[in-house]
Amino acid sequence: LLVLTSGAPVKAGKCPKECSCDNAKLSVACVGRNLTEIPPTIDEITVKLNLRNNNLQMILKEAFIHTPHLTHLNLQLCNIIKVKEGAFRSLDRLLSLNL
Repeated sequence: LLVLTSGAPVKAGKCPKECSCDNAKLSVACVGRNLTEIPPTIDEITVKLNLRNNNLQMILKEAFIHTPHLTHLNLQLCNIIKVKEGAFRSLDRLLSLNL
């Protein structure tokens, strides 16, 4: 048996430790983790982000600057009190926003 490898490392998508990720579907789910902020290590190619049932309270202006490909965002039951102006500005591809 002969196995050939190119020697180039395979880049795995970044998945925050408090989330579960499906690289094939480009989705990240951080549901019910009592998060107080959006994890900064979400892979930039993510298209579906589920943050349902957390304690985010405030969505900062730069919250989604590193995830410009999001098409679906779920922020239901996150105790959101304030959304800073421009928080969703970088999400040009967003089709669905659940608050």
